[in-house]
Amino acid sequence: LGIALAAVIIYIIRLNSLMYMVYTIPGLLIAITIHEFAHALIAKKYGDDTAKDRITLNPFKHIDWIGLLSLFICKIGWGKPVEVDPNNFKKKNIPIERIEAIVALAGPVANFIMAVILVVIMKVLLGLGIVGLTRNYMLFEMIRIAALMNIGMAVFNLIPIPPLDGYKIVKPYIGQDLVNKVSENETIITTTFIIIILISSLI
Repeated sequence: LGIALAAVIIYIIRLNSLMYMVYTIPGLLIAITIHEFAHALIAKKYGDDTAKDRITLNPFKHIDWIGLLSLFICKIGWGKPVEVDPNNFKKKNIPIERIEAIVALAGPVANFIMAVILVVIMKVLLGLGIVGLTRNYMLFEMIRIAALMNIGMAVFNLIPIPPLDGYKIVKPYIGQDLVNKVSENETIITTTFIIIILISSLI
């Protein structure tokens, strides 16, 4: 499950002008798109083509419109989750739980890679004098914010709390007893987590 809460924490709570929205939306779309694309791509690599239509860099395939609307109204949002069916995984020499962890890890890793690419692009453009504080500042700011959003989304999704990717990554290694307890209380844990994020966005 890839959600845009990381971007919300870092930037969306600071949206106070139309111009800042212009700076922010491209980075948000890039972060969500690359994150969900990576989940779908790696799931397909391991034999699950449930989300084969999500193996695209078209952001409209990854946007959850309710989540996007909520982003601007409630300052908390999410992308369209990539559906994965572990029963379709074909790497029988790898436990299914570990393949699920690999698929979950793909999203944050893709965001980190994209952040590095964006930073390299920004440095090259700065070095060539194409962008800067006094030249093409809007482009400079869009790239900078996009890089930070990708880092933020990656870090946030690595938090080991359901339904974030981090929980799926650690799930195979925390023991079945703890997994069962989390499953029994998942709704409470998730609801509490969202409430904390909402309160944080208001501070």
